[in-house]
Amino acid sequence: MTTTAQINPYPDIAPPAGATTVDDWGDEERIIYGKRHEIGAIVTGAWALQLPNGSVRGNDGHDVYVDEMDERGYQCERLNLSSAQARQLGQALLAAAATADGWVAK
Repeated sequence: MTTTAQINPYPDIAPPAGATTVDDWGDEERIIYGKRHEIGAIVTGAWALQLPNGSVRGNDGHDVYVDEMDERGYQCERLNLSSAQARQLGQALLAAAATADGWVAK
């Protein structure tokens, strides 16, 4: 059995700053991921598509993922948010946490 290594068709195109994981080139684009953040069974991070000219485009407004790790350790897709929605969710979570903290004496 022989295997063929994937040849990078765009060797001069560097990943953008902050990209921590870069997929192989596909149909004139590749997926790039930012740093993963793990909070218990929740995993979140940013992703986008890089084009052969080096530019980066979003994913139809779904640039931030919030996934869940299942009991077998597999990452399960849960939410895809725009960056604006992710900021709103962050603010809502902070407000909910403040309310919960106000109810429970520490």
